[in-house]
Amino acid sequence: MNKFQTWITLAAFVATLGTTSLSADSQCTDLSQSQCTRNDDCTWVNGYTRQDGVKVDSYCRAKPGKAMDNDRRDNRDRREDKRKDDKKDNKKDDKRKNEDKRKDDKKDNKKDDKRENEDKRKDDKKDNKKDDKRKNEDKRKDDKKDNKKDDKRKNDKKDNKKDTKKDKDKDKDKKKDNK
Repeated sequence: MNKFQTWITLAAFVATLGTTSLSADSQCTDLSQSQCTRNDDCTWVNGYTRQDGVKVDSYCRAKPGKAMDNDRRDNRDRREDKRKDDKKDNKKDDKRKNEDKRKDDKKDNKKDDKRENEDKRKDDKKDNKKDDKRKNEDKRKDDKKDNKKDDKRKNDKKDNKKDTKKDKDKDKDKKKDNK
């Protein structure tokens, strides 16, 4: 490619970009004459012939400064909509986080309650074992005392029997002596 062709290609490209951005920015593009004249931000341009002989059809365009204002308004509206959407999303996220936190707290409370109940059961079991051991020990002591008493009674009875037998024997001996 020579320099001339490069310049022409570049100029065509820039021209295409320029018309694309103007038509994209304007809210007045593609309006009919009656719609254009009713819109305060737009103006109707009658068709004409350029110096190079190209005929330009009539069209509607934005009044100077209005296309940019609308763009600013549109951008502002888009930013505001984005802020609102972000706020809604944040509220949803906060709600979800709070719900998750509440569920986690509930799970933790259940775990804590379960742990406490388990600890209480263990303590109760230990206490019951201690009580049972104490009762058994007391019973053994009581049984031992009772056994001692019984043994003493038995011994006393034996002694009494012996004494009674001795007394009888003495009485017999006395009777014999008396005779």
